Amino acid sequence: APIMGTSGRLIENAATFSRASGGATFRDFEAETRAMEAMIARGQMSIGNSAQIKSNPTSRSVDSASKAEESASGRAKNLHDLFSPPRDMLFQGSWDEAREYGKQSSRWLLVNIQQDSEFLSYVLNRDLWSNEIIKDTIRHSFVFFQHESSDQESQRYITYYKPSLFPHVAIVDPFTGERMTVLELERFRADASDLRSHFLEKVQLFLEGNKLHQMPVNKTQTTASNLAPKVSGDQQVSAPKRQKQDEEENAGRTVGSAKPTEPDNVVVNDGGVVEAEPEAGENVTTVQFRLFDGRRLRRRFRSEQRIADLFAYVRQEFPDAQSKNFDLIGYPPRSLVPLKNKTLSEEKVMNTTLSAKWI
Repeated sequence: APIMGTSGRLIENAATFSRASGGATFRDFEAETRAMEAMIARGQMSIGNSAQIKSNPTSRSVDSASKAEESASGRAKNLHDLFSPPRDMLFQGSWDEAREYGKQSSRWLLVNIQQDSEFLSYVLNRDLWSNEIIKDTIRHSFVFFQHESSDQESQRYITYYKPSLFPHVAIVDPFTGERMTVLELERFRADASDLRSHFLEKVQLFLEGNKLHQMPVNKTQTTASNLAPKVSGDQQVSAPKRQKQDEEENAGRTVGSAKPTEPDNVVVNDGGVVEAEPEAGENVTTVQFRLFDGRRLRRRFRSEQRIADLFAYVRQEFPDAQSKNFDLIGYPPRSLVPLKNKTLSEEKVMNTTLSAKWI
């Protein structure tokens, strides 16, 4: 006869058990990083577009060794997920197809050539490309072309542009093929927040100072929807739906094309003194400001504070702003003036960089 099922409580107090047994309540990212570096050194992990974990051909003749290897495989799987490429925004075609898609969609090419032996390649996947704010910025203005340095498409790029350091991150004009700028990210590898802030700041400066040519519509040419990044499964998006999404994004995100609603001769009061800076913690975000004179300030805000508080803080720190109107430009590039009564969390103005501009 079947054995009757039973249920019971194995651990009376899970929190006490975790502390007593040495379990960790939170993930230890430093330990994960050390484990990752060790796997790379042993040749157990490669990055590329598939980010596959290489198997270890050791003997499995002893049960204890087999169990240990299964445990190690589980840890490797977690690391694989943590450091894997951002497949949801990778352009899967060739270099020529990426350039053609960039022309048709009027987007710059953001190139990332990675290298298995360089741990910074994995850090970029974990700390930069996985961030939703970074992803939104890239989707809005760039075609993201990421490859491992040893593959054929990377070799074409390396032969022509001759990058000296890896991982290599650069912006390329899809029309002319000119490499417009190289983003140096090495010195920010130790701090994910600084890495993201530096990247966003450099990208904003680039987009403000460079305008991509518009390609005239030609019905005989290959359309942008046919060259859209190729994805599979749940990530597949039909061409009409993608076009509609792009139109909605472009309608809501403009810089300079729509003048802010504040009248030129009236200085708006943004609410006076800003509340005291909160301690770091849950529902608290850090915003970096690039002021009119080039200075940079960083401050914490509660995620439920109004965007008007950001303007008030700038007026508080920059006296000239008390008698002049200005705008704060966020990411993806957009004016924050019409959004002053919204909260930071509502508009996703979180852990980002804002530039102050006179209007």
